[in-house]
Amino acid sequence: MTVFQKLLKQPSANWFLLASFFLIWIVYFSILGLLGYESQYGSMLPAIVLQLLFILLAGMFAAALPARAVPSPNSIGVRHLKILIFVGIALSVVGIACLLTDKMLLGINYMKDICSARYQMVNLAQGRTGVRSFYSFFGNLLSTSFFAPMVVVLTQNVTRKLFYTTAVCAFSCLLIFSFLAASRTAIMLFGAFSLAAICVRLWGGRGLPKLIGKDIFFVAGMTFIAALFVGQVFACRAHNSHLTTTQYEAKFANFLGAAEGTGDIEATGVKESAQTKIRGVIGVTALYFVHSAYIFSGIIELEERPGHALFIYAEKLLKKVGFIKNEDDEPTWYFAGKFPSLPGGLYYDYGVAGLVIGASILGLLAGLAGRLWMKSPGNIVLIGITTSLYVIMFLSPLMFAGDVMTFPFICFAFITIPVITSVIAKICKPFLAKEKPEIKLPL
Repeated sequence: MTVFQKLLKQPSANWFLLASFFLIWIVYFSILGLLGYESQYGSMLPAIVLQLLFILLAGMFAAALPARAVPSPNSIGVRHLKILIFVGIALSVVGIACLLTDKMLLGINYMKDICSARYQMVNLAQGRTGVRSFYSFFGNLLSTSFFAPMVVVLTQNVTRKLFYTTAVCAFSCLLIFSFLAASRTAIMLFGAFSLAAICVRLWGGRGLPKLIGKDIFFVAGMTFIAALFVGQVFACRAHNSHLTTTQYEAKFANFLGAAEGTGDIEATGVKESAQTKIRGVIGVTALYFVHSAYIFSGIIELEERPGHALFIYAEKLLKKVGFIKNEDDEPTWYFAGKFPSLPGGLYYDYGVAGLVIGASILGLLAGLAGRLWMKSPGNIVLIGITTSLYVIMFLSPLMFAGDVMTFPFICFAFITIPVITSVIAKICKPFLAKEKPEIKLPL
């Protein structure tokens, strides 16, 4: 048995979290180097150094509370787990139905392509305040409820049938939601939460299941479909701009702050080969995932920093529901429309001290949440808190996860779904046979 296999069977509680966190940043820097762009705003070296400081501090404090994972059986009974899955998927279906009704009432036309629908939504949203409608409120609140059952199932030892059923239902909801919202960020969150759930599973000492051919094919198929969806969004944006994907990549690079991009490109509408189109889409997607590095170098060069870069969506949400007064003349952050990395956002709002303190607190909270969950492994709220903190760490090169529109609603689902599940389980308990106290089903 190799050292890696031993770690998977009996891991140090946070080794996979740290390995995943570091690997994501390594991939981020590798893509940045392969693209070969410089920043329009100045040298990228200070930004890279500050990002490395963030990585070091967050990783160090996440590892500051070491714990040995003790192998344990499932902490959630199969019956309770099945009810939770049903509740999560059912709430998502209701939410998606509300979202679809809201889009239909607004007159959003999806017949052309997803990008046209997105432009329509943006235009309708301009200048609007408050909650738009009953359907909009419950659509946004409930449509991402499928995240909770998928995450919980990944942390438990379940049968392949239950895993596949949950994964297919959750992934189907993800694609429909992403299409209706004309957004790709939910797909990124789904991948990040799935990885976070695996970290929690390993922290619980359950190890990874023995994979067979159809498991690999199934996961690879979902990954391919998700990548295809993201790529199609950029391809249709290029098409709507009457540009080839290569031309769109150059224009997009300029918009995102890369030095070699060309800002004013004449729309030609020239057809391109499939190979060139694929290469262009990959280039645009890569730029999107690493553009925070160019923005960070621009942040460092600023003499004044208007507005704030973090908690932008949370503030908008509170304004919509009336908890915060909406000020028309309130300044927006300098690079509006672009994502800063989490260290970049911390630096913009609070300087170097804020970056150091923020990275330390994030790492410490992530480590502490895992320790608390180990003491109560059946607590779904703690699973939600732990995986949410891990997701913030995993997406930190790209953005602050808390500023993704769906993130607060995903976190909310980890509170509401366990409550609804417990109520249903208590109501049904007199009519069901007694469940065995210990459930251990191999995946």
